[in-house]
Amino acid sequence: MIRYFIGVFLFYWLFRFIFNFLVPVFRATRQMKQQVRDFQSGMNGKGNYQGATSNYNTDPGPKPQQQEEKPRSGDYIDFEDVK
Repeated sequence: MIRYFIGVFLFYWLFRFIFNFLVPVFRATRQMKQQVRDFQSGMNGKGNYQGATSNYNTDPGPKPQQQEEKPRSGDYIDFEDVK
């Protein structure tokens, strides 16, 4: 009788371990591999990959003129604590 309960208990924990841990890990691993394959095929197949140096612009050309903002004298109002 005790062997029966121990067997059922072990079967229950083995079942829970397989379906609550191993199956989700297997699914996540398979999904990650598929996403990596999709990403790699997208980068290689569509011609989006242009090389590592193409992302950097070596000749930026003329820089736009940036206007320096002068601090206005009327922006700051002195604050006094009112009691």
